[in-house]
Amino acid sequence: MKILELTALCIVLCCFFASCSNALNYTGSARNTGILADDAAVSSIKQEIEDRENSLLAAEGDVFWTASGTSWHESYKCSYLTNSKTIYHGTVEQAQLEGKSKPCSRCSSSK
Repeated sequence: MKILELTALCIVLCCFFASCSNALNYTGSARNTGILADDAAVSSIKQEIEDRENSLLAAEGDVFWTASGTSWHESYKCSYLTNSKTIYHGTVEQAQLEGKSKPCSRCSSSK
């Protein structure tokens, strides 16, 4: 469940920083919102979140799957997972125990 919690945190932070960015007018000054941010800071934070998320996933070696699919995915950002509401993660062995018999034809390096 770590990936779901991390993904939820990323979404919340991205929404927060997007609203900070939207609070800036074209001159870069805040409009009476009490929030000070600039596009460079928002981009930097978003990139740091993505880098940490990717390093966590790479370190764990997790694969991803859905309840209805027949494949596991090496990337949770695979376009085949885009519309999935629930994405599970674990080892290849766990995915196989859940009935996922093959790697994804799009995102897997072991096609």
